Amino acid sequence: MKPDYKNWMPKGMVLSSVVVTMLFLILFIIFGLSGIVSGTVKTVLFFVFLAATVFGIGISLWMILMYRTFSYDGERQMSRQIIEGIADYVKLPEGVKNTSFRRGNAVKLDFPDESFDAVVSNYVYHNIPGDRQAYLLETLRVLKKGGTFALHDIFSRSKYGDMNKFLKKLYALGYENVGLIDTTNGKFMTKKEAGWMMLSGSALLVGKK
Repeated sequence: MKPDYKNWMPKGMVLSSVVVTMLFLILFIIFGLSGIVSGTVKTVLFFVFLAATVFGIGISLWMILMYRTFSYDGERQMSRQIIEGIADYVKLPEGVKNTSFRRGNAVKLDFPDESFDAVVSNYVYHNIPGDRQAYLLETLRVLKKGGTFALHDIFSRSKYGDMNKFLKKLYALGYENVGLIDTTNGKFMTKKEAGWMMLSGSALLVGKK
């Protein structure tokens, strides 16, 4: 069965943004331009609904561009490039068999230590408040000795703190070939794409336990 990775910008979110923007536009026309209300109230409504409409148009256009860029089978195929690119850093002793999916808590994995031959994540922990370096260690906890890891995220200082110190910590814990690879320099995306998509700081944390 061919995997269906969907789109990282859900179509439902895009459609919702467009619908809400259209609603603000209608309200702007009704209350901001017509003669239904007048005076100060009309002036206030004019600017409120105008600002909401302009903002909604901007957000909707951004979402549409994100949807087109992330489309796995679209023209840009950024998600395909990222997913397949990350896979190149993962080494498995055998082919992937008996695959299953389980819902769980990413910050407290329901698995014993050293359960898996490889661990992979992609744009996960920057969405979760808290100590994100601790979340990385929790992910690596379930990795078998000798296993490889490839964790892709927005590793900016504001989100993760000092990642250079974290790399040194991993080496001190016995991890090997640890590195943080910038993925915004043309590897998965350009600097310009990372900027407008709010993905600046994206990097790939790789290594071996």
